[in-house]
Amino acid sequence: MQTFIGVEGGASFSKAVLITETGTVLASVEDAPSTNYLLVGVQLCEQRLNEIVQRLKANASIDAHHVPEAIGLCLSGCEDEENNKQFSRNLLQKFPSLATKCIVGSDTFGSIMTASPNGGIVLIAGTGSNSFLLNPNGTTKRCGGWGHLFGDNGSGFWIVNKAITAVLNADDSFDSLPYDIERVRDLIYKHFKIDTTFGLLEPAYLNFSKTEFAALCVKLAEAANDGDKLSRFVFHEAGKELGKHVVALLPFVECTLLDSNDGLKIVCVGSVFKSWNLLKDGFFTALGAKVKKLTLVQLTKSAAIGAAFYAAKQTNYDIPLDFTQNANVLCRFSCE
Repeated sequence: MQTFIGVEGGASFSKAVLITETGTVLASVEDAPSTNYLLVGVQLCEQRLNEIVQRLKANASIDAHHVPEAIGLCLSGCEDEENNKQFSRNLLQKFPSLATKCIVGSDTFGSIMTASPNGGIVLIAGTGSNSFLLNPNGTTKRCGGWGHLFGDNGSGFWIVNKAITAVLNADDSFDSLPYDIERVRDLIYKHFKIDTTFGLLEPAYLNFSKTEFAALCVKLAEAANDGDKLSRFVFHEAGKELGKHVVALLPFVECTLLDSNDGLKIVCVGSVFKSWNLLKDGFFTALGAKVKKLTLVQLTKSAAIGAAFYAAKQTNYDIPLDFTQNANVLCRFSCE
C-alpha cells in the first residue's frame, strides 16, 4: 500500500490527512497547533510535524516505522522556494520516517489543489489576505500576503482597522465620513474594554495582537447586517480590495481558465467570506467588465487533501479524487 500525507499549516492551527494511492482517507488530524515556522520557529515546527505524522499513523493503525511515499506541506508563510527546499531537506534529515519525499509550499497552493487542481485563483481573506494564481501549464503568480503593515487589504484586520480609523478621524474632524459612528464606537469600546479612544493605544502599540483586532470583524459584520451604514461601507470597501486582488492577477491568467464552462474559478478561503453578502457589491465594482464569467467556491474539505494530492503527483502518482466534492459554489457570475 502506497500512502501520502498532506498538511494544511496555518498561523493558528493545522490539519492533516493520510491517504492511499486510491484516494482513500485512512486518517485525519483536525486540531494540531500552528506549523508556520516563521512564527513558531523551525525546530518547534519540525517537532510538531513529526508529532502530526505519528498521530496519523496511529489513527490509521499503521506501523510507526512505515514510510509514506511523500508528504505535502502547504504552510502559511512558506512563500520562498529556496527556503522551502532547505526546510524540506532538513526535515527529512532529522525525521527520515516522515516520508520518502517532502514537498513544501504556501497554504494557498493547498487550497487550489483541493478544489481546482487544473488551475484557478485562490483568494484568502481571514485575519490577513492574499491571492494566488495557478495556471494549467504550472506557472504561478501571487498578489498580497505582505502582512498588516504593508498589505492585508480586505482582510479581517483591514476591516477593523478601517472602522477604527473612521471613528478616530471623525473625532479629530480630520476626514469624516457621512455616517453615524456611534454604533461602531460602542463595539470598539466593548471589544477592547476601554472607555475612551485613548484606550486603544495600549492594545495597538504595547500589547498588540493582530488576531485580537481581527476578532472585532464579526461584531462589525453583525452591525452591518443590522443596517449600520459605517459598517456596511467598510465591508463594501473590503470587497473592492479583494476584487483588486483578482484584477491584479488577470493579466497572467491563461485563456483556457477564462474560457472554461464555469469561467475563471476562484477559491475563497477565510472567515471574512462568511459576510459575502456585504462584500459582493464592492467586489464586482472592482472587477467591472474585466471578467466575463467566473465561479467563486468555498472549500468543504481541508486543504490538506490538496497538499497530499500534489505530493503524490510529484512522485508520479495521480490519485483519483472527485474534486467537485471538495467545494461548494459561493457565487456564479456571467455577463455573456
